[in-house]
Amino acid sequence: MIWLYYLAFLGLILGALLAFFVKEELTPGKKYFEWLKKVVLVIIIIMLIWFSFQLTISYLIAFAAGILIAWVFKKYYLYFGLALFGSFLLGNDMVYYALIALIFIVGFPIGTLIASKFLNEKKKLVKTLLLDLFLFSVPLLFLIYNKVGDLSNVLMIFGAGALLYSLFKK
Repeated sequence: MIWLYYLAFLGLILGALLAFFVKEELTPGKKYFEWLKKVVLVIIIIMLIWFSFQLTISYLIAFAAGILIAWVFKKYYLYFGLALFGSFLLGNDMVYYALIALIFIVGFPIGTLIASKFLNEKKKLVKTLLLDLFLFSVPLLFLIYNKVGDLSNVLMIFGAGALLYSLFKK
């Protein structure tokens, strides 16, 4: 089931490839890509909060920490990875599969917007995509930790807080 984790990342790659096929549509379509990205991010945030949040001090701290860290480190795919890994640990297949689908869908506009910046600089685009892949994979290192199940809700709520900040940043 962990291989499905990387299926979610495929949306970013396909979105970046899409940018090369529709170069003439990138400028007029930018507002629609931004709109789609924000709508799907809102759905992801609501889902993460709905399935993981409990009104305890540790969850409030995790949510606030997510917002603060996203203020400094602005990389969507680290937070997607944390949230997806947390949902995997949660053991609720419905949440896990829904999050995979939503991250896949939001990858299209994110990938297209990233690639539109690097249409003439393919090496920089590849480096950016590889960095996002690495950051998306980092949460899998938590599998080494024996009591990783205790982290599921905290990782999801942390990811929700980080994505919430990412939604409103410019």
